[in-house]
Amino acid sequence: ELSDIDIYEAIIECVDSIIDAIKQVLEKTPPELVGDIYSNGILLTGGGALLGGLPELIEKRINVKCRIAEDPLSCVAKGTSIAFGIADKLLEGFEQISLYKYK
Repeated sequence: ELSDIDIYEAIIECVDSIIDAIKQVLEKTPPELVGDIYSNGILLTGGGALLGGLPELIEKRINVKCRIAEDPLSCVAKGTSIAFGIADKLLEGFEQISLYKYK
């Protein structure tokens, strides 16, 4: 049998790495987008989003609202499918991103 403590000890380094990566992204993100993120929060997707307590830990460590996407296991695939359907519009937007000098 595995206890909650056993699982915590097995994954905490990975979770800490995820939180550090979120912090690094926020540090490199333009202020106007960071404002949106702080207003709207972080949306977790994928199987890792289902890790019990992860949204709460991210909120506590980063001080940004965090929630799990509806249908986190397949929402990225569904969104990608939609994006392919409007690829021409997205490409126009990406071509214009150089105006913001965001790297």
